[in-house]
Amino acid sequence: MNSLFCRLFAFFCLCSLALNEATGQCTSYAGTMSGLPYQVCGQNVVTVPATIGAVVDPDDVLQYALHTNAGSSLGTIISLNSTPTFSFVPPMGYGTAYYISAIVGNDDGSGNVDQNDPCLSVAAGTSVTFYGGLPTATLSGGGTICQGEIAALTINLTGESPWQVELQLNGSLQPPITVFNNPFSYSVTAPGVYSLGIVVDVNGCTGTTSGSAVVTAVAAPLISNIMVDCGPNNADYTVMFTILGGDPASYSVNPPLGNLSGNVFTSIPFPSGIGYSFEVDDANGCGPTQVAGPAVICDCATQVGTMDPTPIQINDCNQGPAVAIYDNTNEVLDPNDNLGFVLHTNPGVALGTILQTNTLPEFTFDPATMTYGTTYYISALVGNDDGQGGVSILDPCLDVAAGTPVIFNAVPLTISIAPLLFCPGEPIAISILAAGGNPPYTYLWTGPNGWTSTDPNPVLPQVSGIYTVTVTDANLCSTTANFTLAIPTPIVCDLQTDGELSCANPEVNLSFSCTGGVPPYSYQWSNGIFGPNGTLTQPGTYSITIVDANGCSSVESVDVTVSQDECGLIRGKVVEDIDGACLFDAGDQPLGNWMVKATDGSNDFFGLTNADGEYEIFVLPGTYEVEVILPPNGYWASCQAPITAVLVDATDVDTADFALDKLVDCPLLEVDISTPFLRRCFSNNYYVNYCNLGTTAAADAYIEINFDPFILVTGASIPFSGPVNNVYTFEIGDISVGECGNFTIQSTTSCAAALGQTLCAEAHIFPDTICSPPSPTWSGATIQITSECTADSIIFSLQNIGTGDMTAPSNFIVVEDGVMLMNGPQDFQLQTGETLSFSFPANGSTYVLWAEQVAGNPGLSSPLVAVEGCGTNNLGTFSTGFVTQFPENDADPFLSIDCHEVIGSYDPNDKNGFPKGYGEEHLIEAGQELDYHIRFQNTGTDTAFKVVVQDVIAPELDLSTLRPGAANHPYQLDIHNDTLVFIFENILLPDSNVNEPGSHGFVKFRIGQKAGLPLGTTIENEAAIYFDFNDPVVTNTTVHKLGDHFITTPSREVSLPSISWSVFPNPFSDEATFLVTGAEFQAVELSLYDLTGRFIQQQKVVGGMAKVKKGSLSPGLYFYKITVEGVMAGQGKLAVE
Repeated sequence: MNSLFCRLFAFFCLCSLALNEATGQCTSYAGTMSGLPYQVCGQNVVTVPATIGAVVDPDDVLQYALHTNAGSSLGTIISLNSTPTFSFVPPMGYGTAYYISAIVGNDDGSGNVDQNDPCLSVAAGTSVTFYGGLPTATLSGGGTICQGEIAALTINLTGESPWQVELQLNGSLQPPITVFNNPFSYSVTAPGVYSLGIVVDVNGCTGTTSGSAVVTAVAAPLISNIMVDCGPNNADYTVMFTILGGDPASYSVNPPLGNLSGNVFTSIPFPSGIGYSFEVDDANGCGPTQVAGPAVICDCATQVGTMDPTPIQINDCNQGPAVAIYDNTNEVLDPNDNLGFVLHTNPGVALGTILQTNTLPEFTFDPATMTYGTTYYISALVGNDDGQGGVSILDPCLDVAAGTPVIFNAVPLTISIAPLLFCPGEPIAISILAAGGNPPYTYLWTGPNGWTSTDPNPVLPQVSGIYTVTVTDANLCSTTANFTLAIPTPIVCDLQTDGELSCANPEVNLSFSCTGGVPPYSYQWSNGIFGPNGTLTQPGTYSITIVDANGCSSVESVDVTVSQDECGLIRGKVVEDIDGACLFDAGDQPLGNWMVKATDGSNDFFGLTNADGEYEIFVLPGTYEVEVILPPNGYWASCQAPITAVLVDATDVDTADFALDKLVDCPLLEVDISTPFLRRCFSNNYYVNYCNLGTTAAADAYIEINFDPFILVTGASIPFSGPVNNVYTFEIGDISVGECGNFTIQSTTSCAAALGQTLCAEAHIFPDTICSPPSPTWSGATIQITSECTADSIIFSLQNIGTGDMTAPSNFIVVEDGVMLMNGPQDFQLQTGETLSFSFPANGSTYVLWAEQVAGNPGLSSPLVAVEGCGTNNLGTFSTGFVTQFPENDADPFLSIDCHEVIGSYDPNDKNGFPKGYGEEHLIEAGQELDYHIRFQNTGTDTAFKVVVQDVIAPELDLSTLRPGAANHPYQLDIHNDTLVFIFENILLPDSNVNEPGSHGFVKFRIGQKAGLPLGTTIENEAAIYFDFNDPVVTNTTVHKLGDHFITTPSREVSLPSISWSVFPNPFSDEATFLVTGAEFQAVELSLYDLTGRFIQQQKVVGGMAKVKKGSLSPGLYFYKITVEGVMAGQGKLAVE
């Protein structure tokens, strides 16, 4: 039988198969079945994905078996088929998990697999669960109800509970109902036609619905138009009213003292002086409705006089009173009558709203109930005494005189003055608003020292004191207001500092103490600090803006300088020992850009040699071991052991010179490629730097650059050939030892590229020979990864392209959209030339295959290939943002891979670290080198002649591993203690208004971590960018955190065996329902995460159910996790349309 090493992963089962070609060994292999579980409703047929990677000998048969056991053990075989397609057959049980496995073995003579074949191979099966008949739901009930009452509906169901039922009212979908009982009673109040949409049982099976219910709501009778009519002799009266609503055919009035004609009822005559009462009902049974009235008196002899109809205009400044004229010539009063006057809203004898009452026709304006410019009316009333000496408006014999119109015009009773907010030395503009009266207004201002003004909003003098304004309208009505003006004092700040930057003082602490203005104060520093105190580590000019509570500001400027008074100096020279004498001879070749380190055991200081091989390191007085940082290629050796330098005080200077011998004659070429950014439909320049770090000249050097198909090369600063399969070739020629060069490539990013899509350029410089002797443990094997995107699949291939077989396994992982498709790394072992391939669906996910290189392999290769944008997901898009989470396979100096996500708007001055790391915490592995990419843009109004980028290296990073990289302009690199200083002299960077494409710049460098950093260590870094003599622009802070085993590994297996769940619909556009069944627990929670692992939301699962609403969720793919009592019980994917 084959030697088979197989593990079951969350989404794919990837098996590593080691084939032994020796005679008599089994080579049959059933491949890998899908690990995704399937559920089948009713009598439906299920087809699962076919096996992947099966190996079938000429005398073998590949079949699929439906069987009872999990894993590679068949148990009882229920049925066989040539395809993975099966249906439910008795005596199978509903709700039981069965398995579909591929099996490979000898033909038994009937076309089936011989179950007794000693080389029989069985793939771990795909789980399939069949559920019984589809659920049904039938609706009945309804009927006629009175408005506001409840109607009962009944739903009868079949299938397994609980069910999810959709209810519809008049064809409109209502919120879904979760049903646990059968039959189920449901109460409604809204009238209409009820029907059922879909029914889904606990297994997620959708069934059929039937039936309907009609609910009709009726109302009690309504009464309107009640009228009382006195008889001709005032001895009796009749009542008349109109009936509305209800059932007109069955109206009834009780007592039946009158005539009902249609919907109008007229009573019999009732004696004057008594009241009336009736009940109105109909056959609907929702009544009765009461109709009643007080005693009616019909012997009315009362008569009111008349009001003068001439309108009254009140234009004085005292709001009245308005006095109307009443003529009592025709007035008739009974002994129990009174005469009164009212101010009301309606013309004629209809009162409307009564605003005021009086015994005289005199009224004043009330701003609480009245408005200026509105017409009101003064009327006389005659009627019975209301018991308080007034007139009862309920008297049926009340008589009203048509009113006298009256209008009250507005007056300027108030003046509003806007609060004064001003700063010392600024004009004091005041704003005033006068309202009411009769415009136009006039103004008179008075103030201290005889100041006056007639402007509505004058500019006040800078004099404290009391100011008064008088406003007069066209009717000569006036009002006055005043306020006190206090002139604030200017903000004055005192600065305290603890000295200058120096070797002894790597940071300066500054503190501001301010007075004047209006406390409290806010402080904003030009480098992003907030507050009165700041700690600075870089020289330069800083501005601090202080703002008080009134918004008044003062700007202070601070110059931070570096003092060398406390520093001693170690200087020297680094040369190539041409004659091998380890002496500094006249013919020795100076070595530029070599790093020299001085350490006292606690602190490290670095210097960089210039083109003449000279360096300087400023240090504190003390004893130092000085050494040259040799490249890790083993090509060079120092003639001198570390040299001891002693500085007694700050004025001392010591010398440490180094001669280097080459150990091998071999060039070592380094290349770096980068671009500031990629914007679709825009031109983007790529910048390529190269150097010879070896010990001898490189002959006929050339660089091959492979561009993404979406990057269109339009030109270059040097000749090139190609493309051939998107690869361009640039001939460089001979490169001397220590020689560096650069060139520029013009390109355009395709408009077809998607925002967020990752596009890469890979540069490879030749010759790329490694002359260091290989490790004696190296087997000669070399692992290479390739990928291919087809119409429906992504195919990864692991190949041994070396000269020897692998003598021990290496491992690999496959990651889909940031989620590992297995429960840990998987082993593989290949003979020379052998290939191991894997196929995944082209579903728009980003797939990454990362493999371990063979132990002892020369160079620094760590094979990794990422594929983005192969196929699309169910939304017609593909995932982005995952490629740059992982490191590029370009640790060897002769390789450089530069990947950028296509952007829209962006911050022109920023810093990015690559790889950007996994998830929100930007997790990376310990020891991972980081590429930092710093971008800058001149957004000023003039050309920038000099740009300086200062980067304080995080203490967790090792400066001795620094590798300066590409930039789009020549630069000089200085190292000041822990600070990198990139100096772009005479850069002549145009401002963005004149030349936007030319206003951009960038610089790139690579640096490693210090050894032994613990997991959880956070690495933060930012840069300060100086344009000429302006304040620095401080970039964002990049963050990385050291982690281990941090890539998510989802599992559809249930940690608690009695727990199961289903989600429907999935994908969803409005709402998805989760049903969790099993044992009762105290706490079940559902959590949602996006594809980067960022937490989105969490909710409790109540009664075995939770609902996820689309709400603010963007369309796309999400991960969910179900926990029971804090223990992970299951997880999966949820798609939002």
